[in-house]
Amino acid sequence: MADRRTGTRPTLAQAVLFADFEVARATDRLDPAKLQLLVSYLVGAQYPVVYTAFDGDHFAVTPLMRRYCLRHGAVPANPESILGYRDTVEKRISKQGVLRDDLGVLDRCDELWVFTDLGPHAGDLASLAEGVRVELAYFLRRSPGAAVKIVPVGALLAGADPEPLRIDGTSPEFQRLIDPQGEISRFLSGDLVQDGRALPSVAFVAFDVLDSKYMHWLRPYALTFDKVGLVPGLAVELGDVAAAHGDLGCLLVSWANLVRLAQEFWLFPAMDTTRPSGLIPELLLHVWTELRPGGTMRCQAWRDVRVPKALLGAAWPLTSSEQNVMRQGG
Repeated sequence: MADRRTGTRPTLAQAVLFADFEVARATDRLDPAKLQLLVSYLVGAQYPVVYTAFDGDHFAVTPLMRRYCLRHGAVPANPESILGYRDTVEKRISKQGVLRDDLGVLDRCDELWVFTDLGPHAGDLASLAEGVRVELAYFLRRSPGAAVKIVPVGALLAGADPEPLRIDGTSPEFQRLIDPQGEISRFLSGDLVQDGRALPSVAFVAFDVLDSKYMHWLRPYALTFDKVGLVPGLAVELGDVAAAHGDLGCLLVSWANLVRLAQEFWLFPAMDTTRPSGLIPELLLHVWTELRPGGTMRCQAWRDVRVPKALLGAAWPLTSSEQNVMRQGG
């Protein structure tokens, strides 16, 4: 992701990121003027949010897909990274339910890129995984004529950085997918909406980065409320940005862009209340407020997520010193 701006704001984003990952955090807060400057930068530094469609057999390639998007000036919205395949399958049971979650993410994305080892011709598209064909059809129905990009998975595995193949959404190959009499269109109009419910809404889940070891509890927790829990540290990882171009400040930019997918903002407090709170959740909340004035913000509790440390309190640590810290923070 090439930054369109230069100067203090990208540098400040990186500095905030570094400061939040420090266990022994400084007690001084960011100057309010600098805080507002950074919020304005994050709100304005918008990049296309790209839904990365792929055959489930290429599950292991998802980190390369995310990094490819970042290198090509986009923010990835990878369904596996946002939903967690096991989490959504265990909750939804049916493939229709899993696809509803996928489309809940796709619904607010700017672009659709298909990562595949198949070509762009009619016969090849017909061989795409049925989930990918549903995603393509949904996107083209939502955005008629929009272009779709095809990225060869084999090239990514070979370490190459290919240019994506751009196909106009009005091409005959794609139009067959959205034929009202076609099987995919009938599924979108029938089975997918047969219960009359809207697609699941997306909740952006913010928390202290030093609590990242608990973030795998958050996606299944959100699903219990029929929400897609967008956990920023799982959607775009620190290693993705480091591998893509090394500018770690762009991690914060990516997370701020993903806020645009959400209908709700969930905020978890820092687990360790004895240290100064991190700035990243506060910044992302400010971004949310700017992008969604009057939007729904919910304060959440780690106990409700059933994280053992939050449930057990001072009974969780092994040593008396750690137990005292837990008592002070409790």
